[in-house]
Amino acid sequence: MICILPSLSRAPISYAASLGTPPNKFIAGWAYSPPPIDGILSPGEWQNSTAIDFNITYSGNLVTPGILYVMNDARNLYLAVKINDSTFNPGDNLDLFFDNNNTGVLSNGDDALQFDVNALLTSHIGFFDEFRLTSDLPTARQEDRAVGGTTDGNGNATGDGSHNYFEISHPLSSGDTGHDFSLRPGDTVGLLVGYDDDGRIGSYWPSQSPGLPNYAERAQVTIATPPLSGTAPDFSLTADGANPEHQTVPVPLYEGFSQISVSGSTKTAQGLVVLSASSNSSGLIPWIPHPVVKLTCCPLYGYGENNTMLFYNATAIGIYNITVTGASGNLRHYANLYVNATHPTIGDFTVSASTNRLVVHPGTNTTTTVLLASHDNFTGNVYLSPLIICTGCRYPSSILSPLVFVAPETVHLPINGTGSSTLTIETPVLVAHESYILMIRASGGFLDRSYNITITVTLPDFTISATPANLTIQEGGSASATLTLTSLYGFTGTVSLTSPSSLAFFNPGSVILSSGGTRTSIVKIVTDSTTSPGNYTVKITGFRGSTSHNATIDVTVAASSTQRTPTSPTILGMDPPVFYGLTGAIAAATIVGLGLALGRRKPSSS
Repeated sequence: MICILPSLSRAPISYAASLGTPPNKFIAGWAYSPPPIDGILSPGEWQNSTAIDFNITYSGNLVTPGILYVMNDARNLYLAVKINDSTFNPGDNLDLFFDNNNTGVLSNGDDALQFDVNALLTSHIGFFDEFRLTSDLPTARQEDRAVGGTTDGNGNATGDGSHNYFEISHPLSSGDTGHDFSLRPGDTVGLLVGYDDDGRIGSYWPSQSPGLPNYAERAQVTIATPPLSGTAPDFSLTADGANPEHQTVPVPLYEGFSQISVSGSTKTAQGLVVLSASSNSSGLIPWIPHPVVKLTCCPLYGYGENNTMLFYNATAIGIYNITVTGASGNLRHYANLYVNATHPTIGDFTVSASTNRLVVHPGTNTTTTVLLASHDNFTGNVYLSPLIICTGCRYPSSILSPLVFVAPETVHLPINGTGSSTLTIETPVLVAHESYILMIRASGGFLDRSYNITITVTLPDFTISATPANLTIQEGGSASATLTLTSLYGFTGTVSLTSPSSLAFFNPGSVILSSGGTRTSIVKIVTDSTTSPGNYTVKITGFRGSTSHNATIDVTVAASSTQRTPTSPTILGMDPPVFYGLTGAIAAATIVGLGLALGRRKPSSS
């Protein structure tokens, strides 16, 4: 579907004028519709951008000219580069260095974007989101995702034998603090453009010194502000099918089609838009049976809308570009539709993996194998694309999710044969501790197949164990065991030790674990005269926050070898028989003594 949306009139700018002193000050153009980032500068894509001439200087005073196109919308900064280069090879590299706060000096965290043709040709990914540090070498930089950041934006590049073309999109404010700039419409950012050609080190424009970026000589780009709506009648064209694989049709095809929707602002509601279509090759013939679209006023919504159809006929295999041109008075706008024409699919294929469930750990890379198999005489290229979905997150995609890559992305299947690719899961240290579904999509011909892998990310954790786990102690005695605590999956911090048993004493009572480290503590089990002989289980808990683990020690308390004699009751410290015998003897002696005393008395005289 091709939509024509309301926008403001703005003629294409071929060379941007200076806004003041120094001369390298520019205002970005306003992007009424985002350009497809496919490395192809199609007609009309960059018509609203500010185009800036620049030169890259190499050793020997060799100069290569180029044009930088800059525009933005409310969310993204869009940059394109067209540079004189007759080869598109691994020695070509584009650098965009930003002075985030426009201070004229390199600061920690200044944004940098790179497109490396060598990486594109070898791994199919040439765009890198990076940042710079003041301690770096003159042209050194670090990739955001390598230090816990994220890759924000995308890029692509092509060459046609006379020029190389680069297209890049990058968020104005990605939220990746410390690695990306944070800009709003009206802000100004410094910019240096570097280009290495066939391995030759170039200058960083505006500077003319090869390999030496000079932030003091930066260009200064002011982010465009949204234009006032309704100030001029206009329309813009956007098209589905910007991805070359989006519109896939069999050959021969009779009358494939796409719907065109036309809409405009109130001021253009009574106007006519004349549409035409052309292909980049005779192998695909496009036509629009009803090319004149009249916009009728719709007062309720303030814009007019109408529809027509685009048809095309593919007579040969290939990837084609249909350019749709819309004309209204002096206004011209363009949209592009890509059609992939190929043979009808014969047979089928399946996609699977060596496992359907993976457990991954923070700060590690995990690989598995994607398996493809042809059935019923299917043959051809199968394109693989992985997508990771966070099933436990608030949003399906999280910036803290693992990163997934597949290599190679394209696997050729022979008739009834098999193929494979390696899937790599990069789990950052700071990862959302959730469950994920990794969907592997495989597309070949007119077939789409998929396979899901469940991914679980483990929390940083620790283990605790006791050696020995069994102790025998004489009644009233003591014995010791060693507690060993080990960090798992990057766990760090202080683990405290405790036990509900009154027999356990720790030295030390807590240990500090480093990532991957091991520490020990001694637990002493002490008994006394009140501890009865028998078997005991001593539970020991190590905890940090809500994370805790237990170890147990089985303790046998043995009776003392000296047996106790049961005690009898005493009276004044004496056994009762002794006490009563002694008191009886004393009583008898007392009576005898009294009798003798009475017998010795004299008779009284009368």
